[in-house]
Amino acid sequence: MRLSLELLQKENIVKLAPMECFTSCLMTYIKMSGEDPSVMLLDYWNLHYKFKTLISSKDARQLKVGRFFDIDMTLVRGNKETLEVELAKGNSVIFLCKASQLSYFPSSMLGLEDSGFQHSILICGREQGETEGDKVVDPMLDYIGSVSMQDLVSAGSRGNGTELLYFKLTKLAQAFQRSTINEIVSNCAERNLKYYEQTINAKPGLSETNQASAASKEAEWMEWFSNRQGGAEALVRFAEDARQSLSWTSKSRKGWIDRNLLTITAIIQIRQQVWKQFCQSQILSEEVVRSGEASMDQIVKGWKSLHFKLIKYKTITDGFPGQIDAITQTADHIRNEELQILRRMAAIGESLKESAE
Repeated sequence: MRLSLELLQKENIVKLAPMECFTSCLMTYIKMSGEDPSVMLLDYWNLHYKFKTLISSKDARQLKVGRFFDIDMTLVRGNKETLEVELAKGNSVIFLCKASQLSYFPSSMLGLEDSGFQHSILICGREQGETEGDKVVDPMLDYIGSVSMQDLVSAGSRGNGTELLYFKLTKLAQAFQRSTINEIVSNCAERNLKYYEQTINAKPGLSETNQASAASKEAEWMEWFSNRQGGAEALVRFAEDARQSLSWTSKSRKGWIDRNLLTITAIIQIRQQVWKQFCQSQILSEEVVRSGEASMDQIVKGWKSLHFKLIKYKTITDGFPGQIDAITQTADHIRNEELQILRRMAAIGESLKESAE
């Protein structure tokens, strides 16, 4: 679906939070398509522990954009030729790459690339009449500009040097029917809890039912697999590494602390935005909003406390077990507080579903 050049403006860029480049690209595309992407945040309470780093971003396989908009997002393992064909059709793509290989990207902002994290940019195709460069939007930098296909290939190539990974954005194959806000809130509250307490339930439920189609089962298992170390389990793994860090080198420990200090700041921002979106849905009663605000205060305080304790741990060269106990206890507190609010929201979602029947 070709974006209108009139909407390729910086005021339409959505920068969700640090380390949220992929979802920021997707939300920017939605906004530049003339829609309000904020409803997606209802489905965005998440946590992962990846490359020894806590992150709030969802795996692309968990982003069900077709539930909210007439947009299909499909992973393509392609190459230069397939990318050119896709862009020639007028489609936009979210392109996975190394930020360090993009000429416009400042070295001071490369952040976590050395730890294994990749970058995402939105490629919107070539303007009519242009012979050089494709229009690129990089929400992390509020950047809109042209990048040559050669530079894109250099930044995105992997494996044998020719493979490129990108998600093509097109219209849904089937007719799109927009859900009601009650349906959206109910489904999102259920999914947020489902993936946060996934390790408690161990397996995806849909794949165990006879009514589920083969395609549904495959999709459900793929989502489950992408989140197998996510949700509450992420904090458990973080706490395990906190204990192990006493035996790490000072450099390794400092790197681990610095990465998580950055991402915890992003997690706080995302948590607040998700809760704000639930409140703005106008579905919640005043009593639910008040109790939710109190829970959110505890959650934000917990993350800020963890941030502070990591800073304190960083200032002591060798560390000591007392600091680790404080860190792991705070992580456990956050886990319990988040499970409580997600369970309450899921219960409200269930009541909305029952009232609609």
